[in-house]
Amino acid sequence: MSRLNFLRSIGLALFIVAGLNPPAVRAEEKYSTAETLLFFTNHLGEISRPNTLRYSFKKEGALEPGFQDQVQIFIERVGQDGTKFVSTKFLSGEREKNFPPVENARGNPVLMYFLTRDVFEMQRLTGGNWRYFKRLISQAFAESAEVRAVKFDYNGKQISGTEIKIAPYVNDPKRERYQRFAGKYYVFVLAPGVPGGIYRIRTVVPSEDGGEAKPLIEETMTFSGAEVLTKSSLKN
Repeated sequence: MSRLNFLRSIGLALFIVAGLNPPAVRAEEKYSTAETLLFFTNHLGEISRPNTLRYSFKKEGALEPGFQDQVQIFIERVGQDGTKFVSTKFLSGEREKNFPPVENARGNPVLMYFLTRDVFEMQRLTGGNWRYFKRLISQAFAESAEVRAVKFDYNGKQISGTEIKIAPYVNDPKRERYQRFAGKYYVFVLAPGVPGGIYRIRTVVPSEDGGEAKPLIEETMTFSGAEVLTKSSLKN
Protein backbone atom coordinates (compact mmCIF):
# COMPACT_ATOMS: atom_id res chain seq x y z
CA MET A 1 0.00 0.00 0.00
CA SER A 2 1.39 3.43 -0.94
CA ARG A 3 1.90 6.05 1.72
CA LEU A 4 -0.90 8.12 0.20
CA ASN A 5 -3.40 5.27 0.40
CA PHE A 6 -2.24 4.51 3.91
CA LEU A 7 -2.89 8.09 4.97
CA ARG A 8 -6.29 8.08 3.37
CA SER A 9 -7.41 4.79 4.89
CA ILE A 10 -5.85 5.28 8.31
CA GLY A 11 -5.07 8.97 8.83
CA LEU A 12 -8.28 10.53 7.53
CA ALA A 13 -10.40 7.75 8.99
CA LEU A 14 -8.94 8.37 12.42
CA PHE A 15 -9.43 12.10 11.98
CA ILE A 16 -13.09 11.59 11.22
CA VAL A 17 -13.85 9.17 14.02
CA ALA A 18 -11.30 9.77 16.78
CA GLY A 19 -10.76 13.49 16.50
CA LEU A 20 -7.13 13.32 15.47
CA ASN A 21 -5.57 15.94 13.26
CA PRO A 22 -4.60 14.41 9.90
CA PRO A 23 -0.93 13.53 9.56
CA ALA A 24 1.47 15.35 7.28
CA VAL A 25 1.85 14.21 3.68
CA ARG A 26 4.82 14.55 1.35
CA ALA A 27 4.48 17.32 -1.22
CA GLU A 28 4.60 14.89 -4.14
CA GLU A 29 1.62 12.91 -2.86
CA LYS A 30 -1.50 14.98 -3.41
CA TYR A 31 -4.88 14.80 -1.82
CA SER A 32 -8.08 15.34 -3.75
CA THR A 33 -9.58 18.82 -3.88
CA ALA A 34 -12.36 17.72 -1.53
CA GLU A 35 -9.92 16.28 1.00
CA THR A 36 -7.80 19.42 0.91
CA LEU A 37 -10.77 21.75 1.37
CA LEU A 38 -12.31 19.72 4.17
CA PHE A 39 -9.36 18.31 6.08
CA PHE A 40 -6.29 20.36 5.21
CA THR A 41 -7.68 23.89 5.34
CA ASN A 42 -7.20 26.16 8.35
CA HIS A 43 -10.90 26.90 8.87
CA LEU A 44 -10.20 28.44 12.26
CA GLY A 45 -7.35 30.67 11.09
CA GLU A 46 -9.27 33.96 11.33
CA ILE A 47 -10.35 33.31 14.92
CA SER A 48 -7.88 34.97 17.27
CA ARG A 49 -9.60 34.65 20.67
CA PRO A 50 -11.93 32.20 22.46
CA ASN A 51 -15.19 31.94 20.61
CA THR A 52 -18.42 29.98 20.45
CA LEU A 53 -19.61 28.85 17.03
CA ARG A 54 -23.30 27.95 16.89
CA TYR A 55 -25.10 25.71 14.40
CA SER A 56 -28.76 24.86 14.08
CA PHE A 57 -29.48 21.16 13.56
CA LYS A 58 -32.68 19.90 11.96
CA LYS A 59 -33.79 16.34 11.28
CA GLU A 60 -36.88 15.57 9.23
CA GLY A 61 -38.19 12.87 6.90
CA ALA A 62 -40.68 10.05 6.55
CA LEU A 63 -38.77 7.32 8.37
CA GLU A 64 -38.55 8.66 11.93
CA PRO A 65 -39.81 11.60 14.01
CA GLY A 66 -37.84 14.76 13.36
CA PHE A 67 -36.41 17.32 15.75
CA GLN A 68 -34.63 20.65 15.91
CA ASP A 69 -31.62 21.21 18.14
CA GLN A 70 -28.31 23.04 18.37
CA VAL A 71 -24.60 22.32 18.08
CA GLN A 72 -22.02 24.48 19.82
CA ILE A 73 -18.30 24.52 19.12
CA PHE A 74 -16.23 26.06 21.92
CA ILE A 75 -12.84 27.46 20.92
CA GLU A 76 -11.51 27.51 24.46
CA ARG A 77 -7.87 28.43 23.90
CA VAL A 78 -5.80 29.91 21.09
CA GLY A 79 -2.17 28.79 20.98
CA GLN A 80 0.79 30.95 20.09
CA ASP A 81 1.09 29.00 16.82
CA GLY A 82 -2.56 29.76 15.99
CA THR A 83 -3.89 26.28 16.77
CA LYS A 84 -6.95 25.94 18.97
CA PHE A 85 -8.20 23.77 21.82
CA VAL A 86 -11.79 22.97 20.84
CA SER A 87 -14.64 21.21 22.63
CA THR A 88 -18.31 20.78 21.78
CA LYS A 89 -21.85 20.40 22.99
CA PHE A 90 -23.30 18.39 20.15
CA LEU A 91 -27.10 18.35 20.44
CA SER A 92 -28.84 18.23 23.82
CA GLY A 93 -30.72 16.02 26.25
CA GLU A 94 -30.92 12.35 25.33
CA ARG A 95 -29.64 13.14 21.83
CA GLU A 96 -26.41 14.75 23.05
CA LYS A 97 -23.20 13.09 21.83
CA ASN A 98 -20.16 13.08 24.08
CA PHE A 99 -17.18 13.82 21.86
CA PRO A 100 -13.64 14.39 23.12
CA PRO A 101 -12.04 17.82 22.71
CA VAL A 102 -9.51 18.38 19.95
CA GLU A 103 -6.11 19.86 20.73
CA ASN A 104 -3.99 21.81 18.24
CA ALA A 105 -6.94 22.14 15.86
CA ARG A 106 -6.70 24.11 12.63
CA GLY A 107 -9.62 22.57 10.80
CA ASN A 108 -13.11 22.96 12.25
CA PRO A 109 -13.88 19.81 14.31
CA VAL A 110 -17.62 20.26 13.74
CA LEU A 111 -17.03 18.33 10.50
CA MET A 112 -15.50 15.39 12.36
CA TYR A 113 -18.20 15.46 15.03
CA PHE A 114 -20.98 15.48 12.43
CA LEU A 115 -19.51 12.58 10.47
CA THR A 116 -18.82 10.55 13.59
CA ARG A 117 -22.44 10.79 14.64
CA ASP A 118 -23.49 10.02 11.08
CA VAL A 119 -21.64 6.71 10.74
CA PHE A 120 -23.04 5.49 14.05
CA GLU A 121 -26.52 6.51 12.91
CA MET A 122 -25.95 4.43 9.77
CA GLN A 123 -24.96 1.52 11.98
CA ARG A 124 -28.12 1.93 14.08
CA LEU A 125 -30.41 2.15 11.06
CA THR A 126 -28.91 -0.62 8.95
CA GLY A 127 -27.30 -3.06 11.36
CA GLY A 128 -24.02 -2.60 9.49
CA ASN A 129 -20.69 -1.67 11.03
CA TRP A 130 -19.79 2.01 11.44
CA ARG A 131 -16.22 1.28 10.28
CA TYR A 132 -17.60 0.09 6.94
CA PHE A 133 -19.53 3.31 6.36
CA LYS A 134 -16.56 5.38 7.53
CA ARG A 135 -14.35 3.69 4.95
CA LEU A 136 -16.80 4.35 2.11
CA ILE A 137 -17.09 8.02 3.11
CA SER A 138 -13.29 8.42 3.19
CA GLN A 139 -13.04 6.72 -0.19
CA ALA A 140 -15.69 9.01 -1.68
CA PHE A 141 -13.82 12.12 -0.51
CA ALA A 142 -10.69 10.80 -2.20
CA GLU A 143 -12.13 9.48 -5.45
CA SER A 144 -15.61 10.68 -6.41
CA ALA A 145 -16.46 13.98 -4.71
CA GLU A 146 -18.14 16.66 -6.84
CA VAL A 147 -16.79 20.14 -6.15
CA ARG A 148 -18.31 23.37 -7.45
CA ALA A 149 -18.41 27.08 -6.65
CA VAL A 150 -21.63 28.40 -5.11
CA LYS A 151 -23.09 31.65 -3.81
CA PHE A 152 -25.52 31.95 -0.92
CA ASP A 153 -27.09 34.57 1.32
CA TYR A 154 -25.42 35.14 4.67
CA ASN A 155 -26.07 38.05 7.03
CA GLY A 156 -28.04 39.88 4.38
CA LYS A 157 -25.46 39.66 1.63
CA GLN A 158 -24.39 37.13 -0.95
CA ILE A 159 -21.05 35.46 -0.38
CA SER A 160 -19.01 32.94 -2.34
CA GLY A 161 -18.33 29.43 -1.19
CA THR A 162 -17.58 25.90 -2.31
CA GLU A 163 -19.98 22.97 -2.37
CA ILE A 164 -18.71 19.40 -2.02
CA LYS A 165 -21.08 16.51 -2.68
CA ILE A 166 -20.50 12.79 -2.15
CA ALA A 167 -22.73 9.74 -2.58
CA PRO A 168 -20.52 7.12 -0.90
CA TYR A 169 -22.84 4.12 -1.05
CA VAL A 170 -24.29 4.29 -4.55
CA ASN A 171 -21.69 2.09 -6.22
CA ASP A 172 -21.03 -0.22 -3.31
CA PRO A 173 -21.34 -3.81 -4.62
CA LYS A 174 -22.67 -4.83 -1.20
CA ARG A 175 -25.36 -2.19 -1.10
CA GLU A 176 -28.19 -4.75 -1.11
CA ARG A 177 -27.51 -5.18 2.62
CA TYR A 178 -28.75 -1.64 3.24
CA GLN A 179 -30.63 -0.90 0.03
CA ARG A 180 -33.01 1.68 1.52
CA PHE A 181 -30.04 3.89 2.43
CA ALA A 182 -27.78 3.28 -0.56
CA GLY A 183 -28.82 6.51 -2.29
CA LYS A 184 -27.81 8.67 0.65
CA TYR A 185 -25.76 11.72 -0.27
CA TYR A 186 -23.84 14.36 1.67
CA VAL A 187 -23.46 18.05 0.79
CA PHE A 188 -20.90 20.33 2.46
CA VAL A 189 -20.86 24.10 1.92
CA LEU A 190 -17.61 25.84 2.88
CA ALA A 191 -16.96 29.57 2.89
CA PRO A 192 -14.00 31.55 4.25
CA GLY A 193 -16.38 34.44 4.96
CA VAL A 194 -18.20 32.40 7.62
CA PRO A 195 -16.56 32.05 11.06
CA GLY A 196 -15.24 28.51 11.30
CA GLY A 197 -15.28 28.10 7.52
CA ILE A 198 -18.17 25.59 7.40
CA TYR A 199 -21.58 27.02 6.58
CA ARG A 200 -23.72 23.92 6.13
CA ILE A 201 -23.61 20.13 6.16
CA ARG A 202 -26.62 18.29 4.81
CA THR A 203 -27.38 14.59 4.34
CA VAL A 204 -30.35 13.16 2.46
CA VAL A 205 -31.70 9.63 2.19
CA PRO A 206 -34.08 9.91 -0.80
CA SER A 207 -37.51 8.31 -0.85
CA GLU A 208 -37.53 4.68 -1.86
CA ASP A 209 -39.37 5.37 -5.12
CA GLY A 210 -36.70 7.87 -6.14
CA GLY A 211 -39.33 10.46 -7.00
CA GLU A 212 -40.44 13.71 -5.45
CA ALA A 213 -41.79 12.11 -2.30
CA LYS A 214 -40.53 13.24 1.08
CA PRO A 215 -37.01 11.92 1.78
CA LEU A 216 -36.71 9.07 4.26
CA ILE A 217 -34.25 11.16 6.27
CA GLU A 218 -32.88 14.66 5.82
CA GLU A 219 -30.48 16.19 8.34
CA THR A 220 -29.13 19.72 8.05
CA MET A 221 -26.63 21.53 10.25
CA THR A 222 -26.30 25.24 9.42
CA PHE A 223 -24.06 27.91 10.91
CA SER A 224 -26.20 30.34 12.90
CA GLY A 225 -23.74 32.68 14.61
CA ALA A 226 -20.57 33.28 16.60
CA GLU A 227 -19.86 35.09 19.84
CA VAL A 228 -17.06 35.58 22.34
CA LEU A 229 -16.75 32.53 24.58
CA THR A 230 -17.81 33.00 28.20
CA LYS A 231 -17.67 30.69 31.21
CA SER A 232 -21.46 30.56 31.24
CA SER A 233 -21.44 29.26 27.65
CA LEU A 234 -19.36 26.25 28.71
CA LYS A 235 -21.73 25.47 31.57
CA ASN A 236 -24.92 25.54 29.49
